[in-house]
Amino acid sequence: KIKYEFTANVIYSFLVVIFHEKYIFKGIEIPISISALLGTAVSLLLAFRTNQAYERWWEARKAWGSITNDSRTLIRQILTFYNSSDKEAFVKDFVNKQIAWCYVLGERLRGGTDFEYANKYLNLEGLKKNKNIPNAILTLKGNLIKKALENKSINEFQQIQLDSTISRLCDSMGICERIKFTPFPVTYSILLHFLIYIF
Repeated sequence: KIKYEFTANVIYSFLVVIFHEKYIFKGIEIPISISALLGTAVSLLLAFRTNQAYERWWEARKAWGSITNDSRTLIRQILTFYNSSDKEAFVKDFVNKQIAWCYVLGERLRGGTDFEYANKYLNLEGLKKNKNIPNAILTLKGNLIKKALENKSINEFQQIQLDSTISRLCDSMGICERIKFTPFPVTYSILLHFLIYIF
């Protein structure tokens, strides 16, 4: 991910050294206090940025862990709550929707639109008009639970439990989207790069 920026920095550093030794900066002395001041500013800004990057990574890791656990919980609840003659077909359909949701969410977070793998589990053609396909899949699962309640395949308490698990999945999806689609402040990045190049 950083190969181009790294290469540009190496070339830039070589050019500065060459110009300093042979051409433009020959004979010019820079006081050590200036480089010390710039170095301190750069180190403080880099420390802040490193902490922010780690916090974002850790929050994303917790959110994806929650998605994994809540997916397991949701499937376990469907397996144990649903009680009807069509249990096998219903559970398979519900599980396929959950698998498709995980793949579609991952693809959305990567900025892609290739949902071919998820199509193995759920036909997404009717959902592509939605701006947020993962959210549309959650709505489909909510409708399945509603029908199961109407058919008395689950009771009201079980419906509340299932809806609570789907709501947690939606919360985790929102956390992932917030992390993905909230850029690091541009002015901060520009200032940091500017100070590094001067340094």
